[in-house]
Amino acid sequence: MAHASHARTLPADLGAPPVVDRWRTRALMAGAVFSVLAALLAFLDHSIDHLLRAWVLGLVLTFGWSVGGLALLMVQYCSGGKWGLLLRRPLEAMTRTLPLVFVYWIVVALSQSRLYMWANHALVDDGVSKGLLTPDQVEAINHAISFKRPMLNPTMFWVAGIVCFAIWGFYTWRLNSLALRREADSPLHTPYWIKKFENISGPGIVVYSLTMTAGSLSPVIRVPF
Repeated sequence: MAHASHARTLPADLGAPPVVDRWRTRALMAGAVFSVLAALLAFLDHSIDHLLRAWVLGLVLTFGWSVGGLALLMVQYCSGGKWGLLLRRPLEAMTRTLPLVFVYWIVVALSQSRLYMWANHALVDDGVSKGLLTPDQVEAINHAISFKRPMLNPTMFWVAGIVCFAIWGFYTWRLNSLALRREADSPLHTPYWIKKFENISGPGIVVYSLTMTAGSLSPVIRVPF
């Protein structure tokens, strides 16, 4: 039986098994409960700033999952290989978490003045009053804030963030929508689709590199530590 020949076919239903939906619901409920609990404790303990810093760290982690999946998906389309047959669907699913990551980022954008010294100089003054910063350190911080003002300011944070997320969102939508059309098309048109995805993903990798640079400088995706 081990040497028998079998037709190389895929199952009709490529969706996740039902148990995934059950665990997804449980994870969502647990996440909602602990999020509310964390926010409540932060307000009662007056430690909202610590919660916001943890929020930024969570944003960076989930951002890597979402936009990192987009980058790997485009690399796969450019490099080819059968390994992509197994990973395309998981990578596409990873990219579709981008709207949730954008919601996370909105919270950070609204909390700039509590997170970043360049957005609120009172944080520097508070550090001096608590003895956490020396005069030499304050002078260096003020110099850095002044020198980096063109990129490190609240307006640029919003502009760079929205532009970058719009670009990542466009590539996410484009690659996912074309993947569905490819699945519905005849296998005879496979060479056409291979070239189509290569032509989109090649420039997309370059655009990804540029937007990641802009996001790191603004800093759209940087932990404020």
